[in-house]
Amino acid sequence: MDAVTESISVQPEVAIAASPETVWQLLVDPEQATRWMGRSGDVRPAPRRALPR
Repeated sequence: MDAVTESISVQPEVAIAASPETVWQLLVDPEQATRWMGRSGDVRPAPRRALPR
């Protein structure tokens, strides 16, 4: 029997109500990036299980 390997790609998109310049500053300034994105997260997706909100 031949094994079949399937590859899945997930590409999330986020709409942000800010100018590209504002977003760039939040990404390149470590203090602002931490305030915006937080320090840590815990996401463990599993088959047939909803992601936590």
